[in-house]
Amino acid sequence: MNHPDTRAQRSFSLWLSMGFLLYIAGFYLAPSSKVQYLTLYIGIILPALYFSFFHFRRYYLSANKGLVWLLLIALALYLPSAWAPGDTLDTLRKNLKGVLFVVCLGVAVRHLYLTSIPLANRLPQVLLVSGTAALALFYLKLMQSGISAGGASGMGNLG
Repeated sequence: MNHPDTRAQRSFSLWLSMGFLLYIAGFYLAPSSKVQYLTLYIGIILPALYFSFFHFRRYYLSANKGLVWLLLIALALYLPSAWAPGDTLDTLRKNLKGVLFVVCLGVAVRHLYLTSIPLANRLPQVLLVSGTAALALFYLKLMQSGISAGGASGMGNLG
């Protein structure tokens, strides 16, 4: 495991790793989209911005420059928002959140591969286990309450 140098780097590293794992493991299990967004913003985006600003060269410019390409592609897809009919500013704001999400998610994945390769290699298993648990909980809830027009309450995106 490649540990960051300073106390701040170690703190942000732990914060980003835990936030990312909470987000991907709890994506389908979150009781509401608000919980998902809070986990995303607090657990992933804030620490990912730290690594983006203070360690840009290590994260974006090393290896195959995959994050630079991801950033450029996301921005290229974002630019047509400027010509949206109607409330352009609102459209730009909403689409910029998507760009921020995609780039910070990329930083989180890159961070895991830089700091903990064994944990990064286990991501598919984490997704499979959490998805299976979400599916089982969904069917349990469905069996209890039956089919409803608004979906199964309390089951996040799967509901």
